[in-house]
Parts: sequence; structure tokens; C-alpha cells
Amino acid sequence: MKNIFLLLVLVLLFTFNSFAQNDNTFWMGLLSSTEYNGQALANIHDKLYLVDGGDWTELSSTDFHNLIDLKSDKNDVIWAVTRNNIQISHNKGQNWEFLSIPVTSITSVKFFGDVILLDSWGNLYAQHMDSLDGEWAQIHDSGLEDFIVTSDSTI
Repeated sequence: MKNIFLLLVLVLLFTFNSFAQNDNTFWMGLLSSTEYNGQALANIHDKLYLVDGGDWTELSSTDFHNLIDLKSDKNDVIWAVTRNNIQISHNKGQNWEFLSIPVTSITSVKFFGDVILLDSWGNLYAQHMDSLDGEWAQIHDSGLEDFIVTSDSTI
């Protein structure tokens, strides 16, 4: 009985290992959480794509490390949010500019007419998208306590 169990475990391990993806076939990327002119954005292997149904158009090369979100706002500005910075592009990803942010670690960015930034300690900062002047208003100071922002944007 032990031998049958051991044989079964070895067969399962071999089966799972043989189907593992290698570096040549592994898809590593991120789809946007908002639409860009009714289309999705995708960042795959340091390239930014515009996705329209089954059509993929390469927009530009990127160098995003720790990318956590791609967004597009009402003015079709592309926002690339990483763990420690925010970059925006006004021209389909051809040129990127860094936004000044008041924190060193980002958890998420939400659009509500203003950009709301939730850093790793639960502090919320807001800045109006039409005037990206680097002036962020802290709208919640949680100290060391974390909290959750739900899908309907309530705290």
C-alpha cells in the first residue's frame, strides 16, 4: 500500500512539474482597471498595448517595476501606478512624467474626480486631476491602523 501511495505521489509531482511554464511561454502582465477610449490597456513584458477585442496594438516600451495598476482618466491620460511612484502619459505612453507623491509606498489609487491615494499605512491623500501641481491634501491619518476601501469606495 505504501508503494502504491508513493508511486501515486511521484506521478502527480511529475505531472504538475511537466506542465509548468518556462520563461519562453510565461505570460507576465497587467490589464488596466479602467478603459482608454473604450479599450483596455495591457502592460506585458515591458511593452504597453492597447487592446480592442482581439486586436493588440503596441503603443510603447515601458520600464515599470512593481506595477500594481494601469488606469486611464476622463481626459485619456494613462496612469501607471507602481509600489513607490505614479507616472502619467498624455500621449499614449510615448512619454512619461513622474508625479510628486507624499508617501514612499502605495497600496492603490482610485479616481473619484480626485485621485485618492491609499499608502501602506492607511493614510489617504487627495489631489484634483485637473491641477497636478504636487499639492496633495491628507484627508485621513490612520496612525498605524489599516482600513479597507471597498469596491463602492466606502471606507
